[in-house]
Amino acid sequence: MIYSFEPFGYEGSLVDVEADIRDGIPAVDIVGIADSAVRESRERTRSAIKNSGFEFPQKRVLLSLSPADLRKNSAIHDLAISLAVLCSAYRKEPVEKTLALGEVSLDGTLRPCNGMYAAMQSALRSGITRTVLPEGADNPPKGMKAFYAKNLKEAFCILTDFDKVSEDDKSDVSGSSVEFPELDDGESPDDVFLPNCDENTVKAVVAAVAGRHHLLMWGAPGCGKSNAAMSMRKITPLPTYDEFQSVKRIYSLAGLLQKDRKFVPFRVPYTTATIEGICGGGVNCRPGEISLAHNGVLFLDEAAEFRTSVLQMLRVPTETRNITLSRAGRSTVYPADFQLVMATNPCPCGNYGSEKRLCLCSSKSVEMFWKKFSAPLLNRIQISIRVDSPETDEAKSKMTIEQAREIVAGAVRRQRERGEMNGTASLSSIERRFDEIAEPDAKSSLSSVSESFSELEILSLKRIALTLADIDGSDNILQKHIDGAVALHQRTPALA
Repeated sequence: MIYSFEPFGYEGSLVDVEADIRDGIPAVDIVGIADSAVRESRERTRSAIKNSGFEFPQKRVLLSLSPADLRKNSAIHDLAISLAVLCSAYRKEPVEKTLALGEVSLDGTLRPCNGMYAAMQSALRSGITRTVLPEGADNPPKGMKAFYAKNLKEAFCILTDFDKVSEDDKSDVSGSSVEFPELDDGESPDDVFLPNCDENTVKAVVAAVAGRHHLLMWGAPGCGKSNAAMSMRKITPLPTYDEFQSVKRIYSLAGLLQKDRKFVPFRVPYTTATIEGICGGGVNCRPGEISLAHNGVLFLDEAAEFRTSVLQMLRVPTETRNITLSRAGRSTVYPADFQLVMATNPCPCGNYGSEKRLCLCSSKSVEMFWKKFSAPLLNRIQISIRVDSPETDEAKSKMTIEQAREIVAGAVRRQRERGEMNGTASLSSIERRFDEIAEPDAKSSLSSVSESFSELEILSLKRIALTLADIDGSDNILQKHIDGAVALHQRTPALA
């Protein structure tokens, strides 16, 4: 049996490709709701088979693509269709279950297509453990034997003598240690992490990365908040192997997967992004920015300039960590476990709270400015700070990239051992752990400030305190961790 794959949403569907050759007027018929891209494959297949040294059957060829009720509209089926015709014409023995993916050119050359890694994951779940791919295609997941071919003739030879062909072990396997992405050219681990930011900003950024906390930074234009957010990718650990599987699937479906490279998803959409661009959509329910940021960071620079509808849409995915898309009677669920980072001015003119510049905004305009975010969205932001430019060189942070990575690695390692990150752990888990390890003076300190915060804000303080304890390598939450959490959860100008 030869299988292909039809991308749709996050799941997609395996397609069983069969060919039957019988007497009759020479023609090629396709059944199974084949759209234009698949119907055109009849001519590509005919030319590719002839130009690969085979004779195309001078009989009636019937191609069946099942399930019959699934619309097929992708050139990824070309290779499976071509191999099904060749097996029906030249091979009497049945073929073991094999996944065949790729576009076939007129001369028989094979080309990779979008969604190939997602197809291999789906095939593995269905018990299919071998696949034929074009050269340059994605490396397979663990458990899948992949064989790479330059052209159709080579692919058919591989399929004929599968067990005799030796394959290279290119499975994507990685360890469970905390690893970081490579630095850009010219950067060194000994460089200062955020050279133009104060200590409080650096602490906030490091804590946000260490616990995967949602982060909001506001400050006057040019204070360094955007640079601080963009620098997070230098100290954000690479996803674990299991986390990266869903990332690779999403990027494969979107046609953005970079071969042989592990990376931290870091998406920076422009302020004109629409709801469809952020959520996803289109004919085949392609992933949006929040799914492309899965197990990574979604950074909204100049967040107040985004449409209000876009900002409010983020409320549900930040809570459920997935998003459901529906189109033409079908629906798909994309994972969207992203870390939300936002940077914005404190007011329309940007000078609110500045000691050097005069703010000309009225209290009403400042309030309306921050209403774009809404209280429910701001309640989901765990770390929120005002960023100010340091007055002197002595006030600037001296923490190096290497030191920041060591701090983050230690905290992340402790959380991975527990099986959950502080920023995304369930409410019951946070409450239980806080009650178990918080010292009496820490609980007393939290109680003393509880009247100034809502219940959701108190939960955020507990999450941050747990992260600060992990950063210190402490098994207990101390009073200094509560004080540090309060310092990292500042009120926005509209609520101050």
